[in-house]
Amino acid sequence: MAKTTAETILNIARAEVGTQATNYKRCKYNTDFYGYVVSASWADWCAVFIWWIFNKAGAADLLYVKTAGCGVLGSAFYNRGRFKTGGYRAGDVVFFHWSNEMSESVPITYTLDHVGIIEKVNSDGSYTTIEGNTGGGNGAVMRRTRYASQISGVARPDYSGSQVAVDVAMVKTVQSWLNSAYKAGLYLDGIYGGRTELALIKALQTELNRAYHAGLAVDGIYGEKTYAAVRNLQQGSRGDYVKVLQGFLICKGYDTGGFDGIFGARTTSSVRAFQSRNGLVVDGIAGKKTFWALTQ
Repeated sequence: MAKTTAETILNIARAEVGTQATNYKRCKYNTDFYGYVVSASWADWCAVFIWWIFNKAGAADLLYVKTAGCGVLGSAFYNRGRFKTGGYRAGDVVFFHWSNEMSESVPITYTLDHVGIIEKVNSDGSYTTIEGNTGGGNGAVMRRTRYASQISGVARPDYSGSQVAVDVAMVKTVQSWLNSAYKAGLYLDGIYGGRTELALIKALQTELNRAYHAGLAVDGIYGEKTYAAVRNLQQGSRGDYVKVLQGFLICKGYDTGGFDGIFGARTTSSVRAFQSRNGLVVDGIAGKKTFWALTQ
């Protein structure tokens, strides 16, 4: 798979700001995508623009699929565990919803009606984005200010330096445990996709309910109630709650020294390494912020 950086992608997108389509969605993005000049009312091109900038960088395969459909694009990332509903950052491919209907493509969020790319996370909680096929009419490439209430979620491409190697055999072990302990119904493929992530969050919610009577809905959504219910784990902790933590770390590519429910020295080292890589306080204690980051 080709590699590129978020900044390379953003620089290509920035250079396109102000480009407009002419009548019936005619633009270079559609021409390059379809291989011929397209002039048709059906030819919406927001997802096409995303493909175009990645293709320009020689990294179109980071999107997993060539599609003009927002739902298909989002689903491709969701199935690989790279669709996030929080912790947004520059370089994320961001999906918007214009209604509060739930998505059929990505079942954990709202519909995917439009797509762009996040250029900047602003201090007031808003996001500066670059989007194609926006602004009405035939559409243009524009820089927009968007808010979390409009965002369904983001796809996070595997940019250079953004991921550590994953032990496929260990991920299969985690999946097998989720099936036996929580009836997750996962295929043992060693891939940390959306369904495995969903199963781990459900397992976390189940263990918080069992150990702390948290009263959480076991829905696989790491929302405010789940965040608030998390209790600290640290060296010396034991049990299935620790196994959930180890499962997240293993699926993220960290070596916990086993998948045994014992928070030992190797699990501590993995927590510290994860915290360092993700800009968290490096204390080796898995609390609310560490669990939240593990689900992103």
